[in-house]
Amino acid sequence: MNHNLRASISKEVTTATQSQSVQPRQASKKFDNCVTKFAFATKTGYSPKNPNKTNQDSFLVLPHLGEYRRTHFFAVADGHGINGKLVSEYVKTILAKEVEQNIKYTFDQAKINQRVVDSTEVKEQLDKSFNRVTDGLYKNSGINLRFSGSTCVSVLIVGNKVFCANVGDSRATLARKKEISNSPGQSKLVGIPLNRDHKADEPDEQQRIIASGGRVAAYRDMQGNPLGPARVWHLHEDIPGLAMSRSFGD
Repeated sequence: MNHNLRASISKEVTTATQSQSVQPRQASKKFDNCVTKFAFATKTGYSPKNPNKTNQDSFLVLPHLGEYRRTHFFAVADGHGINGKLVSEYVKTILAKEVEQNIKYTFDQAKINQRVVDSTEVKEQLDKSFNRVTDGLYKNSGINLRFSGSTCVSVLIVGNKVFCANVGDSRATLARKKEISNSPGQSKLVGIPLNRDHKADEPDEQQRIIASGGRVAAYRDMQGNPLGPARVWHLHEDIPGLAMSRSFGD
């Protein structure tokens, strides 16, 4: 089964708050490059039966993508399975090349033709980049993908617009300051999910899996009670048991 039919590009947001109306270009220069700092951290998942578990995360940081000062790309790939680290590293390497090449080409063409890049073009290039990573994994990577793969969540920032593309159940979240009602001068940070987790029990995902000849079920204990999240299985075999409905690789 091919779980990675398309990257899910489900959210495009602006970093301006709802109270900020659209201003003329000269009044919005402070939003030209909204990324002033970035940092990253990763930690191995806890596994009591495997204290020496390998950290299979790979992260990607591309500030000033394609030499465009207002454009930045960030991504995290979370590998799983025996060769999960190899897969996440491959995703990191190839996705970086594809996104930079495709987004730069789109912006360069718009610059030559003296026009504004449409959001649809950006989304199409992200989708194209994700699909090329999938093709490369199967055709060129040489990695055994039978029980190994990786999720990926990515964020492309263009000026004050944020585009998010993902495969799997890794999530990107935007933290936005929000005023507290009835408390003048007080505010709090509110988390806004930028993508939808690809889970097997989501109605549309479950329908797609079943239509492709798979089935969706959780693990069962000795009494037949479901344990943990819904997983993806072959119709007549208890493999692979993916805890997400899409991934790079398996």
